[in-house]
Amino acid sequence: MIRKYLFLVSERYAFPVMRPIQQEIIRRGDRVAWFFDREDDAKYLRDDEDRLENLNDVLVYDPISVFGVSDFIYDFFPGTKVMLFHGFNVKPRADKNVHFRHAWHCYDLLCTQGPDTTKGFTKIQEKNKSFEVVETGWPTFDPLSKAVFQKNVRPRILYTSTFSPSMTSTNKLFDEIKRLVILNTWDWIITFHPLMATEVVDKYRSLTTYDNVKFLEGDNNFVALTTADVMLCDTSSIIVEFLYLDKPVVTFKNRIPGPHLIDIDRPDSLQSALTLALARPKDLMKEITKFINYHNPYRDGESSKRVMDAVERLNSGQIENLEPQPFNILRKMKTRFRFGYPLFDGLFRNRRG
Repeated sequence: MIRKYLFLVSERYAFPVMRPIQQEIIRRGDRVAWFFDREDDAKYLRDDEDRLENLNDVLVYDPISVFGVSDFIYDFFPGTKVMLFHGFNVKPRADKNVHFRHAWHCYDLLCTQGPDTTKGFTKIQEKNKSFEVVETGWPTFDPLSKAVFQKNVRPRILYTSTFSPSMTSTNKLFDEIKRLVILNTWDWIITFHPLMATEVVDKYRSLTTYDNVKFLEGDNNFVALTTADVMLCDTSSIIVEFLYLDKPVVTFKNRIPGPHLIDIDRPDSLQSALTLALARPKDLMKEITKFINYHNPYRDGESSKRVMDAVERLNSGQIENLEPQPFNILRKMKTRFRFGYPLFDGLFRNRRG
């Protein structure tokens, strides 16, 4: 019997997380469909991928599991709920909190990337046994584990930044980046978070008038990560993705700097920091390896397989004694209202399938 799975996309950064899972599901002879919270993200769907247009389509499709990457998922969608995560914990938090700390409220299975994420949710699980934690590694890294990296004729710098106004480096670094672009010693790739302010995107896109600058939009992180030699960033989880490839990162006023990064606090330090990163000093590279082993130690390209093995154990009843999920009544009612779904249908019922 063919099993049907649903991918819920709330932001376009879900694509590189979910597509390796899709490939594994199809390899197993099963079926995948996609549902989009935002119409604008649907344009990144490929011709051979199936889309469900509305709630009725979802109910008729009746998936056995729904996958999400953000900290909330619709409880009235059929099927068990599986969390894949869209990134890593890159912001300082109190010890009692973890990144995506609300995810356990509405998911049945959390597929964590490595010891960092696993440890946080295991602590929560000791008190709230409504979900299962399985350390699988991050599916996004499966294609990166098998990638053949481009050898550049001259160094290539990837610049990306968080969209958060309090942490973004875009305004402070623009003039210095432009100076280095004009200097024409290196090639540049620029790409930003989907929620980056339009005026910032437009300002940096203007740099493409120089031959050594490319501005990437859409689902192009794989291209950016595998073709650049060094990343320039501030505080964003994409830093972990780049470090995973054993490549150095220069950061500007990173919120949690460490020996795995070359962190600067002045724009006039940028050129020397990038030069140092391109030299790949041994001590720095050792720290990068240590950091990655804590956040995502899996380098075998098999994380999607581990995810689906865990999902199949959940759906076959091998993961037992899960307690009912928290009510979250107000949030559930808001999402029901949005979809026109009956407000009280299943509101107090534990829906796992």
